Amino acid sequence: MTQTTLKLRLGVIAGFIGVLGMTGCRSVLDVSVPGNIEEARLDDPQLADLMTRSVISAWECSLANHAGATGLLGTELSTSSNFAGRDNFDNRIADAVANQGATYTCPATANPYSSSGAQYTAMALGRDIARRYEAWTDAELPKRTQQLASVTIYEGYAISIFGEGYCNAVLEPIGPALTPLQVDSAAETWFTKGLAYATTVNDANLINMALLGRARVRLYKGDLVGAAADAERIPTGFSVSTTYGSTPLTRVNRIFAETWRDKHNTVHPSFYNLTVGGVADPRVQVADQKAKGVDGVIPLWTPVKYSVAGSPIRMASWEEAQLIIAEARLGQTAVDKINLLRTKYKLPLFVPKNVSDRDEILNQVIEERRRELFLEGHWLADMIRHKGRPGTAFDEGLNQQRITEYRPLYCIPLPDREINNNPNVHLTP
Repeated sequence: MTQTTLKLRLGVIAGFIGVLGMTGCRSVLDVSVPGNIEEARLDDPQLADLMTRSVISAWECSLANHAGATGLLGTELSTSSNFAGRDNFDNRIADAVANQGATYTCPATANPYSSSGAQYTAMALGRDIARRYEAWTDAELPKRTQQLASVTIYEGYAISIFGEGYCNAVLEPIGPALTPLQVDSAAETWFTKGLAYATTVNDANLINMALLGRARVRLYKGDLVGAAADAERIPTGFSVSTTYGSTPLTRVNRIFAETWRDKHNTVHPSFYNLTVGGVADPRVQVADQKAKGVDGVIPLWTPVKYSVAGSPIRMASWEEAQLIIAEARLGQTAVDKINLLRTKYKLPLFVPKNVSDRDEILNQVIEERRRELFLEGHWLADMIRHKGRPGTAFDEGLNQQRITEYRPLYCIPLPDREINNNPNVHLTP
């Protein structure tokens, strides 16, 4: 059984567990194993509300794990642990990142971040629930278009994760291994479809979610005109965040758990005490705990934005839209967008040496993204996209603990179960 087909069943289970934990609707399910649902029951349109909430719950789990896992592989987090599960991610050990991370869906306490399990769960669940909705008629499923709008847009986000820091991804059972560019194209298709559904029901929030998601993947694809066009439609103040909570344990914000609570991760030193023109940057607030992590060696710095179990993670925002426009347009437009955001935070304005110098402007856009989108799951992708530019270098040599070396792994690889069990995966060494 491949990773992708396995996660179809696990996705249903994990998604419903998440929803049941939030809503307490256990009476809806009459099954012998608590938290499970018989697959045949998914053909019942009366469960549509529950299924839609399950897709969203699975996505929220995947985003928290994605932001943490890519934060460790990139330069947002570092290990402060003596547990191999955490160290292996920070040291970029391929087998551990691919296979250990593939076994976790919504880890609660003992496990590190999922690098694949939670992400494949969300992708497979959204994909298959959307197809069920498409097969039903409006008579069978009241508010069918509204349900389709929500599920297809969240599926777009679930797929887009695999374009942000993953070497390859398989999106269909026994499907081929897709490149990040192909993954972004698949996500764009889902966002476009979701946008059409959202427009039909005139749901402004879902319309903006679809536009922002599509702008993001278009930017990653190099479609700068399309990215800017979508981002320019995002209204001031728009923001959507995922939700978490202190119970059940699978709903805890994973970055909070690994930093503040369990002290296995610390903020990377490149994010300490950031300023703009001598003014403290409120976009990256980190707390020096004046203590060591679990390993008793590395200083513990924690992200203020995720200081409690229920801290939300921003998944789409007007602020990101401005930086997408800035990167797509460059020049004076980029300067204006950067300063629009800096004004919001009461920071000194950016005055370039030469507004026509594309390298100078792009380098500054990258730095603004690094700060504005701190620990939201995008920085590893930016490091890969803009390799060689200032601030994008991976840590090399001995790690901070001065014990092991960073490995030459710069993206999250496919798990062995997908490579070994899927005859259609052919990777070039």
